[in-house]
Amino acid sequence: MSGNIAEKDSNKFVVAYMEIGGSGMSAASFIIELPIWQQQASTSIQLRASVGVSTVDIAPGNVPLQLKLLLFGDGDWLELGLGVNVIYRYASREPFYEYSQSKVNPNAVIGYRYQSINRGFVFRVGYTPIYDVGNRKVNSSFGISIGIAF
Repeated sequence: MSGNIAEKDSNKFVVAYMEIGGSGMSAASFIIELPIWQQQASTSIQLRASVGVSTVDIAPGNVPLQLKLLLFGDGDWLELGLGVNVIYRYASREPFYEYSQSKVNPNAVIGYRYQSINRGFVFRVGYTPIYDVGNRKVNSSFGISIGIAF
């Protein structure tokens, strides 16, 4: 019975990972993810929230935020998510005048996720469409992530 309880709580861990591409649309982003809710009867459905920061081009910064629904469990998950990219940057036209080119772009993710039943290795791969509100077009991004659950 104690194995069943450990299995039931197996995905209530904080997860940290490096993502190449994906929701940050950059060479690399660092993401922290927190559990919000997990189906009580099994580990087959859970809701998670993530926040990240782009590790390149910090001057024009990019902060991806997402809510993720994980389905089917037991280490192998279908990951579905909705969120936004908060992009902040400033430009100057004259020496003492700055204006914001910041924007918030909606995004989504559909992908595969492996997360060890116990604390440990996390691997993600997925497709992320991002709507660029400034250009009014959808940009496609593919991402791969490696991290740890603790």
